[in-house]
Amino acid sequence: GDDWGVPEPRRYADHEAMLAEADLDVVSVASPTYLHAEHVHDAVDVGDPAVVWCEKPIAGSVADAESMVDACEAAGVELVVNHVRRWDEPYVRLREAVEEGALGDVRTVNAQFKLELLRNGTHYLDTVAWILGERAVRASGHLTGETPMHDRELPLEVDDGGGGGYVVFEDGTFLTLDCVVPRDSYSGWFVFTGSGGRCRVSEGEETGAYWAIE
Repeated sequence: GDDWGVPEPRRYADHEAMLAEADLDVVSVASPTYLHAEHVHDAVDVGDPAVVWCEKPIAGSVADAESMVDACEAAGVELVVNHVRRWDEPYVRLREAVEEGALGDVRTVNAQFKLELLRNGTHYLDTVAWILGERAVRASGHLTGETPMHDRELPLEVDDGGGGGYVVFEDGTFLTLDCVVPRDSYSGWFVFTGSGGRCRVSEGEETGAYWAIE
């Protein structure tokens, strides 16, 4: 409170005390992944926000994620997950191009991002699902257990690590995802390949390229 200049009446012993007293329109849940479900439930049960903005990944398990969605729906609270690439212009333009048929029928997507699989891979999986307008129906993968957090002094076990695998979507599109690259050699990119063309978007290089199959 002293460091950030928070006035005494706005300092709370815990988040529940804040939720009970403060009249909040939006609650941002930016705690570690394993606490997301508990804190979203508290925001809905104790507070009365219009929106809960949850950091990604939404949760560490499907059961936790579903309980968060159900709780927010029952309370009439909008739950938003921080998948920011849905608002990034290059990806908005890529989605429009896919919808307009610039790539034909998309068959494969290859993606690479930095460690870790949950914290960072979730961005790429969400982005591909959003661009394709499809849901994943099958997945398989491998976890390395490697994380850049291992060289830090942390009071808690890190619940995320490197890994990758494949995902199959409802329309048959095949996605491979690699999240084992160390942060100091970051090279995030997508390659979408379809029956009519190919597109590569590189975040690390801030470039994009398109080839029409003619």
